[in-house]
Amino acid sequence: VFFNKIVEDLGQIKPIFLKVLQLLLVAFIPTFFLVKSYGYQFLNLIYGQNSLMSLGELQIVNILLIISTNVVFMVLISLLIKASVAREFSKYLFASSVVYVLVNFIGNYFLIDSYQLLGIASATLIANLVFFASLAIKIFAKI
Repeated sequence: VFFNKIVEDLGQIKPIFLKVLQLLLVAFIPTFFLVKSYGYQFLNLIYGQNSLMSLGELQIVNILLIISTNVVFMVLISLLIKASVAREFSKYLFASSVVYVLVNFIGNYFLIDSYQLLGIASATLIANLVFFASLAIKIFAKI
């Protein structure tokens, strides 16, 4: 629903973005408690028992909180991508995507050896933050 409204009226990007952000923050609170309660089982399902043997409970919670934060940013990024397409910023969107991939690759290269799963999640979060910031600056600078 929000995505279609952006295409219909480009002037509504900022209010729609703020509404989606508000909904995501409300949804993030129960997610935190789910992560705290079922975090180990969730990571075990995704990565397997062998990957979790060397991790403590605090590391598992940190990984899941980073993953949850990544999900929030990915929803916001998808909203900004729709706005970028609607505003015909396809070249900028492509360049931002290339930077996203490079930041993720470089982050993984340097963080995986030292931090394993936490490094993977952190590199993805850093890349998402860069991608989000680049799109938000471009979109909201034009409003």
